[in-house]
Amino acid sequence: RNLLGSARLGDAEVRETYGAAAERVIEGPAGSGFLEDTSCYHKALAPVSADRLMLQFRYQ
Repeated sequence: RNLLGSARLGDAEVRETYGAAAERVIEGPAGSGFLEDTSCYHKALAPVSADRLMLQFRYQ
């Protein structure tokens, strides 16, 4: 799937296709950041203790 907009799959469908061992959790202290290739499947967990501020750049 390569769509602009939502192409969301449920967790069960992704795990069935790729296996739970393929999952990676990326976490860090407040103020940290990371880069990702958004052409792969990804999702964010809901914030637990405070709001999340996110800055996103999109390039093609």
